[in-house]
Amino acid sequence: MDFTFKKSITNPREKTNPISVVFYWWLFPLLRTGSKRELGVNDLYDVLKDDEANKLGHQLSIAWDEECLKAKQSGRRPKLLNALIRVFFLPYLICPLTILVAECVVRVGQTVFLHQLIISFNEESSVSDQYLLGTGVILTSFLYVIMLHTPVFGIFHVGMRIRIAACSIVYRKALRLSKAAQGQTTTGQLVNIMSNDVNRFDTNFIFLHYLIIGPLQLAILVYLLWTEGDFGYSSVAGAIFLVLLVPFQYINSRLVAKFRLATANRTDKRGQIMNEIILAMRVIKMYAWEKPFAGIVDELRRSEVKILKKTSILRGIYMSLYISASKLVAFLVIIVFLLTGGELKASNVFFLVSASNIVRLTMVYMIPNGAAHIGELRVSMQRIEDYLQLDEMKPTAMAAILPSVTGEDIKSKPGSDASVSLINAYASWTKDRVTMDDVTLNLRGEKLVMVVGPVGSGKTSFLHALISELPISKGKCVVTGRTSYAAQEPWIFAGNIRQNILFGRDYDSSRYRDVVEVSALEDDLKQLPYGENTIVGERGTALSGGQKARVNLARALYQQSDIYLLDDPLSAVDARVSRHIFEKCVQGYLKDKLRILVTHQLQYLPRADHIVILSRGKVAAQGTYIDLIQQGIDFLSLMTDEDEENKGRKRADSVSSEKTVEVPNAEVDDDEPEKKDEKMAGGHVTAGTYWEYFQSGGSTFAVIMIIIGYLATQTLYSFADYWLSYWTRMAEAGKCNDDYNSSSTTMAYDDVTFEPCEEFDHNFYFYVYTGIVVGVFIATKGTAISFFVYCMKISINVHDRMFRSMVRAPTKF
Repeated sequence: MDFTFKKSITNPREKTNPISVVFYWWLFPLLRTGSKRELGVNDLYDVLKDDEANKLGHQLSIAWDEECLKAKQSGRRPKLLNALIRVFFLPYLICPLTILVAECVVRVGQTVFLHQLIISFNEESSVSDQYLLGTGVILTSFLYVIMLHTPVFGIFHVGMRIRIAACSIVYRKALRLSKAAQGQTTTGQLVNIMSNDVNRFDTNFIFLHYLIIGPLQLAILVYLLWTEGDFGYSSVAGAIFLVLLVPFQYINSRLVAKFRLATANRTDKRGQIMNEIILAMRVIKMYAWEKPFAGIVDELRRSEVKILKKTSILRGIYMSLYISASKLVAFLVIIVFLLTGGELKASNVFFLVSASNIVRLTMVYMIPNGAAHIGELRVSMQRIEDYLQLDEMKPTAMAAILPSVTGEDIKSKPGSDASVSLINAYASWTKDRVTMDDVTLNLRGEKLVMVVGPVGSGKTSFLHALISELPISKGKCVVTGRTSYAAQEPWIFAGNIRQNILFGRDYDSSRYRDVVEVSALEDDLKQLPYGENTIVGERGTALSGGQKARVNLARALYQQSDIYLLDDPLSAVDARVSRHIFEKCVQGYLKDKLRILVTHQLQYLPRADHIVILSRGKVAAQGTYIDLIQQGIDFLSLMTDEDEENKGRKRADSVSSEKTVEVPNAEVDDDEPEKKDEKMAGGHVTAGTYWEYFQSGGSTFAVIMIIIGYLATQTLYSFADYWLSYWTRMAEAGKCNDDYNSSSTTMAYDDVTFEPCEEFDHNFYFYVYTGIVVGVFIATKGTAISFFVYCMKISINVHDRMFRSMVRAPTKF
């Protein structure tokens, strides 16, 4: 295993002052470096000590264990939320309380100061009072920015720490899962937890506290509109509209989340098919199967797009309501206000518009998202809880199969009292089916034990029971001595050949050479471009199935154990290599060990000290080869069954494995492979790229129409405020004329002539304002839905073009 460490740079936030934390001055050096050149891994600061995965995972693991213990005592299901509250509640609580003050006191105070400042210009107020009110506006604006964004960053920080802790305990759980538990879950489910579910902690916490802040802020603003703004009962109309809008937006967001999940499932299925197509592209092109497979992908894509269309429409409605909500609230309040005989004033109308913009964010966006995200968090935590409650391996099994990577190797001694004993043992992967049925065995000393049987007889499960990955439900299983296990399915990790064999152990050159020789890897190492230093695994040199099996075997041999469990290592190699491994390894290198060999090579049975024949999870017969012959065991029929299974295995291996890639080494003088770091392309996206992207959705005309639609929407949105301002000025001017209605004569005052006038008529202004608001509502919906649908069309076309390019690309055989 290879670990690459970056240069250590102390995180300046650990020692910075509070002012620097609030204004993010501690981050300026990194931003300055990024403005001069591209940032690399070595430019990043070290992780804060409180954010280290080991520490956070340990804290949450302890809290989770305590929660499981309490849940077991009270007979309930353990809740991950309780463990999270125990560890992270206090750091989280400070942030929402600060936001509460910012939203309900500072921001509302800013609106009140603005309202009073406008009134002061219409009344005879002193200049000093106006300066004080202006200072209040500036201070509240400044305080709001600080008191909002600093705790918002803190909430994201706490969410990140929760995600790190959750990833840590899930990863630790994955290492402790029993084989039976592994059968109850899939790699895809684990990837979904680690990539999707834990990310809910990062993004969803920012909305939750607004479920309390929003109603409180709305109540305060309604009270102020009622008293300070003189809107009275009419202010309640806007509040009722917002309250009714919350469940609608909540249902909308829930449907979007539901469709998003359905889309994700279809996307995963399509991605799996695409991955298989890419891996088998040579075979597809050889048989000219491009069109049939393109049809499969197209069908999956159509089912995915069908859900995406619904999602696009719902997202368009959601965003349009958010944009137009402030205009609708102001419209409703003004209607009720005028119907109840109210008189429009500029200061009150401005106060109404400001209050509408404030509550729009909290009531129309934050609260529905918070309610929807509670459901998402609950589902995600339930999935994590289900995974954390899966069965684990016994501690003895973990010690046996997870060798220590610290300290010295545990040396085994020849002639050690290694033994395996099963007494009336029953075991099963699932509750409804018995895998091992009343197995009794007593294996001791330096023996070669061969386990044979037909397909599905339980040979691999028998070995899993010995290392406690298959739990014993009844009976007894005692394994004495250190155990090494070579699995039937060989595996390698990203690293070189030597690292895959050592598996974290200290390097012993003599032992390493012996292991490589008896595993028949010498010739393969000579063929590889860099020998034992050749990088294999992800983005490394491809190994055949037989080579992987021998590396897997060498890894088990290097561990120096008392008992070796070898699960069919001879089937993935040819006859010559099979004889070499059996003679040199099984009968030579391991001659003084207890060896339990599952094999299909029945020609080696006469060499066994003890033979175990399994059938449907039971021991059909056991003893020496001669004893079994005398008992009349029909090895010929067993040989036939095994030959069929072995042929199937060889055919599968021939299809799925790839030949070793031989690289010309004439110009390579060193023994080390060239280690190339992954490089990320730098630069910027040109305007032409964006234009080509938008044109992918259809035509240039469609792009221009969407742009015109957004310009028209913004024009209407701004014109609504302008018309309301103009309406208010005209209403106040009409009210001024009322002061002179008692006189029948024309009066001149400061070059302005006031004629006797009739009562101001609001109808014309009201109808125009109604049309503008309706236009804003329709335009926002139309443009939002059109934009989302058009982007979806771009996605469809770009996907189809990429798929066609991939299928039609020439392939080097």
